[in-house]
Formats: sequence, structure tokens, C-alpha cells
Amino acid sequence: MPRLATLFATLTLVAVCLLAGCSGGDSAAGTDTQGKKVIAFRTMQLRPTFDDYFLPLIAEYEASHPDVVIDWQDMPFQNYKTKLMTSFMAGKAPDVINLSSEDLLVYVDEGRLIPLDPLVSQDVFDAYVPSLLEESCRFEGQTYGLPWYASAFVTFANKAILEEAGLPTDAPPLYYEDIPAIAEAVREKTDAFGIFPLYTEEGILRTYLLEGGQPLFDEQGRAAFNTERGRRILTYWTDLYRNNLVPSEALTATHRRIVELYKTGNLAVMSTAPQFLGQVKTGAPEIYANTIVGPRMRWHDSDTQFVALHTLSVSSQSKHPKEAADFAAFVTNGPNQLKFSKLVTIIPSVTEALNDPYFSAPGDTVEGKARLYSAQQVREGHVFRPPPNLNKLSRPMEDAMEQVAQGQKTAEEALAEAEDAWNEILGK
Repeated sequence: MPRLATLFATLTLVAVCLLAGCSGGDSAAGTDTQGKKVIAFRTMQLRPTFDDYFLPLIAEYEASHPDVVIDWQDMPFQNYKTKLMTSFMAGKAPDVINLSSEDLLVYVDEGRLIPLDPLVSQDVFDAYVPSLLEESCRFEGQTYGLPWYASAFVTFANKAILEEAGLPTDAPPLYYEDIPAIAEAVREKTDAFGIFPLYTEEGILRTYLLEGGQPLFDEQGRAAFNTERGRRILTYWTDLYRNNLVPSEALTATHRRIVELYKTGNLAVMSTAPQFLGQVKTGAPEIYANTIVGPRMRWHDSDTQFVALHTLSVSSQSKHPKEAADFAAFVTNGPNQLKFSKLVTIIPSVTEALNDPYFSAPGDTVEGKARLYSAQQVREGHVFRPPPNLNKLSRPMEDAMEQVAQGQKTAEEALAEAEDAWNEILGK
């Protein structure tokens, strides 16, 4: 992993003291023993891998804000939400909080975050990709978070398998409509599979519906996806399974299994985030050498695509909300996001950073092209705004996929039951 340049001695001392807890203060109390304002910054599973990025970043901020101390609190992904909720219940919530865009609305509904509009200037808001800010961070006219780093899927393909199957090898397939014929050719002429879609992980059918241009709700807020288009989308995916064009384990597999199958040379086309390319490069260099990359696949009649996004928000318990918002804006500004994206395969949410040659003119390597296509998707993509009780809503979607794939129900029957289940859960 690339490292940042060594700090000047004075800044290094500040960073080391921060790491060792030298301030002697209590972030929950809001000040340290020297009367400085303590801003607790809670992140998700970034230490120690990115210490060389964040410690200089924090030291730089503290150097220009001598009355502020940043208390960086990094937590593992596992139980992150539970520990964060415990902090809120104890009245010791961090000031600046790293949240996924899907979790942000939950905390807004519970009154645990404050609007940033009075605390952040308009030029800061204007720097972010507009759709990311509007769809992930703004609710009922107020802004509760700042977009941070994003992740977007691209399409990888093993050109050796495509060539063996008699298919074009200049680029991966671009349209979903072409996949059945590709999958059939790969199965007939090779020992591999053409594609390995997910069927039941986290209710993924809702994503397939949205990307296919099928809204999930009507104007009254009731689930309404049992339509001709919805049934066509569900039938498309389940027909791949029923026609033995995908591995039989697809009904229970997770994304990790897809990467494993691609690495072993048993999968022709893989739609995934660019960071998984590193696993292919290190674990299967011969597969990496035959890998080509293209944009994420889409439908001919729908180009709606979604990106995953992390955000920074300010707790309603913060004793220094202005300083907390200022630090969140600093962490998520264009230059700092660009630095971070050069250390890890993420995509910035700031237009200025996306326009940097690192993303706009990355060269002809597989990694460079993956950055280019990912950045294009982030510029044009959307963020899924989850309805309440998202976890409960996933199960009916998973049931629908499984039942139709196994021939237990028609697409119409399965979607009708899923609709009813959603409306019951949502109290509609």
C-alpha cells in the first residue's frame, strides 16, 4: 500500500501524541486539559492500514486550528453500528461520524444528527457531485451529511474464455440483453460459466428492479413493483438459473464466491467493484493477464446505475458542532479525497477530484480503465435511499428470487407476495 510522505518533525510529534492519547482530555466532555476543543472522529475499519494518511491529515488540520484537538476513534466493521448506538445511549457519541448512505437516514429519523446547512458554506456543498449530495445526504430540505468516498461496479472479463467460446474479446459485454447468448456459448464450448449473478444476498432483487427502470413504490408510498417491467426483470435473472447458465450455488453464494470462481478461471464475466482486481492480480496472475475491463452493464432501455457511498455527519450530541462540521468538510474536500483515492481503490465524491487526470486520463492499464469507468459512474450514478425497515424488506425479495428460480412460483405470484409483505412491514 502506498505511503504518504514523512511528516515534518513537529507534525509527527502532534500525530504521535494523538495516537498515544497525550492530550489527557475527554472527548465526551468537549475539552482537554489545556482547554482545547476536542472533536471525536469515528471511522469504520481504517486503522492501522491508513494511519499514514489520516495522522498527517489530522496533524495538518490541528496545525491550522490550534484551539482544536481531533480524537480519532476507529472501530471494526463488525458491531460498528451497535457500538455507535451505545455511545449515543451513554451520551458520549462522537462528533463526526462515518456512516454509509443507507444508515444515514436511520440516524436522521432518530434525531441523532444535526443539519449542516447553518454550519457549512454553499461553496462546500457545491463541490460535491450534485446527485450524491441530494440523494444521500439531504432530507426534507436539510443536509445531514457530506459525501465522502464512493464505490462503483465495473465489468471484468476473461478474454481467454471469451475467445475459446468464439466471442468478441475486445471488451466485456455492455448490455444485459446480450448475456444469455454469451452464457450459452461459454457453457457449450468451455468448462466455465459465462456469468455468476447474485440471487439472494441482501435482497438484491430490489437493485435489479431499480437498475432495470422499475420503481419500488407508487405515489402513495406503497410497494408497487409487480408490473410488466418488474416481472420481465425477475424472469430474466431467474431464467439464467433455470436454464443452467449460472452455477447451481448461485442461490446461496455471496459476492466473495464470485471473485473466487473468476480467479480460478471458471467464470468469463464478473461485475464487481474495482478493488477486487487486486485479489485477482496477486492470487491469479495468469487470469489477471487475460482480464479486460469495461463499464458496468446496463439495459438498453434503462441506464440507471447506483453507487455505494460513505458520508460524514455531525452528532446531535456534539458540543462543538461548528468545528465538527468544519473538520468533516476538510476531510471530504477535493484534495484530501484525491489523496485518499490514490491509496485505496475508492472513488471521490467531489467533482474536482473526479476531473483529475488520475481518473479522467488514467492510461491503458486494467486498473486505470477501471478507475475511469468507476469515476464516470459516480458522476452519473444515483444513491439508493432506503425505506424504513430495510433489513426486514430484504427477506421477501430473496424469497421471490429463490421461488421463481426453483420453479415454485411464477414471477407474478412471487412479486405479488413480496409487494404484500412490503406493505405489511411498512404499515401501508
